[in-house]
Amino acid sequence: MTRVALEEMSGFLVGVTADRRAAEQISMLERRGATVLHGPAIRTHPVAVGRDLAGALDAVVARPPAVTVLSTGIGVRGFIEAAEALGRAEALVEALAASRVYARGPKAHGAAVTAGIAVHWSSPSGVSDEILAELGRSGIAGVRVAVQLDGARHQPLAERLRALGADVVAIPWHTRTKTGRVEILDGLAPAGWVEIDPADARRYQVHGGDLVRLVSERGAIDRIRVRVTRTVREGEVFVPFHFDEQCANRLTINEFDPISREPNYKQCAVRLEKAS
Repeated sequence: MTRVALEEMSGFLVGVTADRRAAEQISMLERRGATVLHGPAIRTHPVAVGRDLAGALDAVVARPPAVTVLSTGIGVRGFIEAAEALGRAEALVEALAASRVYARGPKAHGAAVTAGIAVHWSSPSGVSDEILAELGRSGIAGVRVAVQLDGARHQPLAERLRALGADVVAIPWHTRTKTGRVEILDGLAPAGWVEIDPADARRYQVHGGDLVRLVSERGAIDRIRVRVTRTVREGEVFVPFHFDEQCANRLTINEFDPISREPNYKQCAVRLEKAS
């Protein structure tokens, strides 16, 4: 198989079968000279814009914030797509771009830049506490702050900003902001978990339902429940990223591609300990 450098794609015909973020892939290939055919294998249909989100977008456009906090890449893309459906995307981006924008890690940073929103400061470790500390240094009492919520049951960042005197406008968009309210789904998966192979479970003397701690070079998940399963290989564990309280992205490698700005956030070495 011949390897082709991205800088040398003139004359190549490339098929893109993705639907999600296809425009970004196509743009990157075309900038390098490739001719692109787009044939998505599936289609993503946006859901109707909820009243809470529409109201938040209206509030941001009507009275733009001085500071904006962006929590997640999918959330940034999601609320901009919602604004497009409402015919307010241009006004929303203009309002946010005029503010000082703080991003919680590379995914939110990359999504903002792609949308044409310059980022003033980005959290090195993707942790909300870093943003809170950075904002606290400049003082935010009386400052209007737009905060993209991240889907957690509790929103400590928004709550703590209010406690510091900020005028907070909450933008409710991210994983589980809607599904977390669906009783049957919340009953099936109310919290994150870690999947462990049976051989590793025996080695570490843990059982299904036990609480353990996962630690990497970047961070830790202090209390996460074990699922013993053969769906993962021995020597590996799996953690979903949907649950803010036990988010895998706090552990995984956060380096990102300099061209697409897509962060890794897929794997890393971890240490498993019993939770205290």
